[in-house]
Amino acid sequence: MWQHLSPRTTVCTGSRTGSFALNAPRVHVARAQHTQAYTSALVDTVRQRDYAAYLTHVAYARRVQPHFWALRAFQVELATIKDTVSNELVGRIRMQWWRDAIESIYAGRPPKHPIAQGLYEAISDPAVMAHGSLVKDHFLRIIDAREADLADPLSPPTLEELEKYAEATSSRMLYLLLNLQGLSEPTVDVLFSHLGKAIGLTIFVASLPYHTHPAPRPASAAAASSPHSSVGAAIGGTTRYAPQAGGVPRTPTLPLPLEYILEAGVTQEDVFRHGPGARGLKDAVFYTATRANDYLITARRVIREELGGRVPALATGPMLLAVQPRQFLRKLERVDFNPYDPTLAKRDWLLPWHMWIAARRQTL
Repeated sequence: MWQHLSPRTTVCTGSRTGSFALNAPRVHVARAQHTQAYTSALVDTVRQRDYAAYLTHVAYARRVQPHFWALRAFQVELATIKDTVSNELVGRIRMQWWRDAIESIYAGRPPKHPIAQGLYEAISDPAVMAHGSLVKDHFLRIIDAREADLADPLSPPTLEELEKYAEATSSRMLYLLLNLQGLSEPTVDVLFSHLGKAIGLTIFVASLPYHTHPAPRPASAAAASSPHSSVGAAIGGTTRYAPQAGGVPRTPTLPLPLEYILEAGVTQEDVFRHGPGARGLKDAVFYTATRANDYLITARRVIREELGGRVPALATGPMLLAVQPRQFLRKLERVDFNPYDPTLAKRDWLLPWHMWIAARRQTL
């Protein structure tokens, strides 16, 4: 997927003065072209696979935008590993590669990978380092949480487990964006902890159809070459869940809090069979969505009571990432808390306008 472009090198000939005069500008131009090449790849990744985050880039100063693209591409990369690997073991290998890559980046030896190169540029930027740079522990916690999620759970997670996962993924990424902006205030950290949990819980609700009726895992190279190596091929190229031939069916899961599932009287098998028609499912979704909205309400109260009604200007960009979940929860209420409603999957063409309003007011 990624293509590494090595900077051109020049051969030093003639006197020392002459060689520096001729070659130094060329090396500088080559490095600039190299940086622009991998930055373009990162921009394309974020634009295509995380459009809401792509819209928020205008809230960042131009000098830190390349660093923003690297952080968001890193988030996209880790979030999609589970859906792009043929089995859990391959996913764990990729997670370990990223764990080693982060260690190498902080040791000054970034791998030749566009995201790794971009993260290295962000971490080693003198302007970012002046404020303490990006905290390595945030990267490692995100990787740990994503790796733990590779295994399909045998039972629905508890509310505490879901919120810990949201904190370890969504909130940690928000903390990194605050690091990038040089913001380190306890009140702001508390605010973005609430926003991260709201974002994480909303993602679980929005992705419910993909968890309860998942597409099959991609076939491995070996499986693709053998007509008898996949479940799909064994039954004529189709499976109960499969839009693609040759894939291995995933285990359906129900990523709603166990407490809410029990309270609403929901059974997993009923959801897997009947989807939105399952008894009590809308109630469980309502409880989860309400919990996410409660975090947004708490975040607004923090902004109003402790930050004077506006987030710091440098926190505007990270805050805008909560606009899409806020709008999704409003649309979910309009469709009677049915996450399978096809209108929820459509791109909201008013989202840029809502983000502009939030950025102008510096609040949600």
